[in-house]
Amino acid sequence: MRRFLGALLVVAFVMAGCGGGDNGGGGGGGGGGADLPVAPIVIFGTAYDPATLAVAGKAGSLKAGTPMVAVGRAFTARPPGEVTVVVSSGSSIKPARPVGASNSPDSADLFATDLTPDRLTPGTWQVEFHAGGRIIASGFLAVTP
Repeated sequence: MRRFLGALLVVAFVMAGCGGGDNGGGGGGGGGGADLPVAPIVIFGTAYDPATLAVAGKAGSLKAGTPMVAVGRAFTARPPGEVTVVVSSGSSIKPARPVGASNSPDSADLFATDLTPDRLTPGTWQVEFHAGGRIIASGFLAVTP
């Protein structure tokens, strides 16, 4: 019986250490504070800090017409000039464009773009950061009416 209770206690500690974290995968939910994505994820929010690119108002769903930003992290650093942003929903594809900001002018792994001028309509939008013909970070944003 002691062994069983000891094993149960170990499992409880392991489970407690594994749960609760939100890495923002796929533009995941959550709110408050400022966050940075893990590679190769794009997270969304209402603003980003121009110095650190940390996302404020992090959310997986934003209301149409509100400020919207996306920040993505790549596994490997690269010149920001080689990175483009593609925003799409079904057959609606916005033209590829350069990133709005990066964490280094020479070799960056964090990239940001302001989605507000895109006037995204209600639906699910995919935001991808591309380099060298490949997707280096992506995420999904639900836009509500």
